[in-house]
Amino acid sequence: MSLEDRAARRSGASGRSDAAADDAPPAVDASLPEDAALAGLETRLLVAESIVLDLLAHELRRDGRAIPLRPKEYQLLATLAANPGRAFSRRQLLDLAWDRDRDIDTRTVDVHVHWLRAKIEASPRHPTHLVTVRGFGYRLDPWPGGSR
Repeated sequence: MSLEDRAARRSGASGRSDAAADDAPPAVDASLPEDAALAGLETRLLVAESIVLDLLAHELRRDGRAIPLRPKEYQLLATLAANPGRAFSRRQLLDLAWDRDRDIDTRTVDVHVHWLRAKIEASPRHPTHLVTVRGFGYRLDPWPGGSR
């Protein structure tokens, strides 16, 4: 995706109707994290207790130790972590984290979520942070149950 395409995507000039653009969640452009720093935005996003996504270093850390991520895992997690508690449809996640010039099955999101759960959840088969919103998509809950 070119820089012009990314700028258009961030500004909402994606060819969608204004109503669809208004409903679109704010996207973290994970490929340009320095933009967040220059704008004074948070560059470290809480994923779960003791797990932080560092947008400037482009890495995930648990208790200070780096956890390797594939590029799309990073982009998916950055989108979810920038919007904690917000439910995203699989299609929204594809639009935000993948290059939509290709035809990609929404099940691709499920596979990446599976991989991410193995890296961030204490029990990936019973996730408490990266949770499924049945019939819709996924949500990241850094503090499940509302406890802080």
